Amino acid sequence: MSDDDPNLHPDRSTLFGNEQFTIATTQAVSLATALGIVSQFEALSQIAGRPSVLVALTGVLAAAAIAVLAAWCRHQYKMWDVKRHPEKSGFYLRWMRKTMAAAAFMTGGSFLVMIVAMWAVYLCGEAGSL
Repeated sequence: MSDDDPNLHPDRSTLFGNEQFTIATTQAVSLATALGIVSQFEALSQIAGRPSVLVALTGVLAAAAIAVLAAWCRHQYKMWDVKRHPEKSGFYLRWMRKTMAAAAFMTGGSFLVMIVAMWAVYLCGEAGSL
């Protein structure tokens, strides 16, 4: 069975669409979260403390940058796949998947930082002490 055989990867176009959707969603969620944090910075600083807000903002901005890197890896993967260079396309495919996961975990971790900080302020007292 050759690599050109459509039966070998019958859902390849579906996978490409899912990757594109996931990367775009990760970019949108991380950038929308960053915009929300920036627009509500003072209120969030009072609720969760300034350092935790800065950590969360840094995390979602890093997630956005990593998601852009994932999009670039996807482009490189498809380019080398079309040119029939399996070793290069495999390299970029692995890194695309790793960066997609890293961006999702960074965004989720930023949410977690804010939630934990808010609970810490609620349970322990003053936000200025964090």
